[in-house]
Amino acid sequence: TRLMDGGEERIVREEKIASGIFDEALMLIARSITHELNNALMGIGGRAELIRGDLEKDSPFERHLKGIEDYVDRSSILVLQLRRCWRQDPGLSETEPADINDIVKRCIRILERTDRGIKIDFAPGSDLMTVCADPFAILKVLLAVSLDIACLVPRGSCVRIETAYLDPKSISGGADQYVGVFFQGVCLQERVIDEIREGAGETKGIVFQALLSDQGVESFVVAFPSRQGFFQTEEMVSFHQSHRGKTLLVVDDEDMVREVGAGMIKRLGYDVLTVGSGREAVEVFELEHDRLDLVLVDVMMEGMDGIETAERLRSIDPEVPLVLSSGYRDGVDTRAMKRLGCRLLQKPFSMDELGVCIREALGEA
Repeated sequence: TRLMDGGEERIVREEKIASGIFDEALMLIARSITHELNNALMGIGGRAELIRGDLEKDSPFERHLKGIEDYVDRSSILVLQLRRCWRQDPGLSETEPADINDIVKRCIRILERTDRGIKIDFAPGSDLMTVCADPFAILKVLLAVSLDIACLVPRGSCVRIETAYLDPKSISGGADQYVGVFFQGVCLQERVIDEIREGAGETKGIVFQALLSDQGVESFVVAFPSRQGFFQTEEMVSFHQSHRGKTLLVVDDEDMVREVGAGMIKRLGYDVLTVGSGREAVEVFELEHDRLDLVLVDVMMEGMDGIETAERLRSIDPEVPLVLSSGYRDGVDTRAMKRLGCRLLQKPFSMDELGVCIREALGEA
């Protein structure tokens, strides 16, 4: 093998540097695009929720709002895929506590829009422990299973899906506790199961298994290892005008996100102030902090960003609850966030997700 001379080595080094600069530029562009897309989806989905709250029962516009929310869900998945493209390690998954019922609902909304005319009867389990995994990977797995089932059952069939705890002794996994997603009365061939399992390789610890009930009814279950911590069910997350006297400050440099966020907060029963920059937030907080019960701060803002803003607010009032909002977790300084005692709310968020976060931060949950 011929050794390179000094000139050739210099050329190789320069090419590597140029390639690294190009990759870094692409990463910055992709970050900017995903940030803008998440803000747009936040505005679209949030306005749809606010409009729904003003509709009369059985309004003909309800189905159009549902369609808008479906498109927001599908677009959110595309944004997640785009984020994977600019990661240094494309196989890296964002592990976080995930609400399995919420992910199943997103899956159902997509499944019901296929040309198979499938109807879904969903029975969500209550008080389920969290599943610690990448929510996008879970959704991808459940969609793969659901679409295979949709192709197997007759057109127009009704498929029953349940979520519940699963006896770890009944499956082949090694975790102490599982949350299972059950597809009742469905039989998948082992070949199909193997293909789904292979495609889910990045989601460690999940189990795919056929089960037979005592009544002889066959089901297919996807089981996810669970952990301590609970998500509230829809029945538990019912908000009323019971927060009078609580005032929140929303800090975001995007007009549409600020307006939608304020609208959601008012609908949840809180009073709200809004500002468009970190500098304004500090000025308002210095004057009004005695009557502000919580501050919601966007992470990516021009000038003073969310972390710096949170630090300034903490220096004025060390006890005020702070929530940071961001379109992606890997754009957040988690060490600074923990040091400041901030919660993280991921965009685009729904009114229910916002309400749960606020209630937990205020100690009302």
